[in-house]
Amino acid sequence: MKFNSLVAALAIVWLFAPSFVGAEEVKGDINEILKTVKCPLSGRSVDPTKTAAYKDSKVYFCCGNCPKGFPAAVKSKPEVAAKANHQLVITKQATQVKCGNNGRGPINKETKTNIAGVQVNTCCKNCLGKLAKMEVPEQIALVFGKNFDNAFAVTAQKKK
Repeated sequence: MKFNSLVAALAIVWLFAPSFVGAEEVKGDINEILKTVKCPLSGRSVDPTKTAAYKDSKVYFCCGNCPKGFPAAVKSKPEVAAKANHQLVITKQATQVKCGNNGRGPINKETKTNIAGVQVNTCCKNCLGKLAKMEVPEQIALVFGKNFDNAFAVTAQKKK
């Protein structure tokens, strides 16, 4: 039974890997990484020239209108902030430093899951189990929304 589950999981990863590339799995320059990134407002592919400053880093958007509406949207819509934070991780501007489930405990390299293309570690199997019971939108809201500032460290971008 375990073998069949493993084969099914590998098949799913193989089929969907191009659309679920985690930050630690992406190789190459930022332009290659950005091919996998979605606009936090529209959900469409991003244009590398359409950006806004966010948490001492940079968020990418699909068009010139989205950066204009982003500051208000990130304050009024928690899901936009969570998607922007998720994007910071995919673009290697943020790294995980604490448990993704509770934002407190140290990272355990053995307890990890994939959330919308990002490998997220927890502190224990208990926390991993809690994440596993959630649907992806709930996971994103918790890990990249509520817990982001405690669980991740943003690397400030150098000003050019």
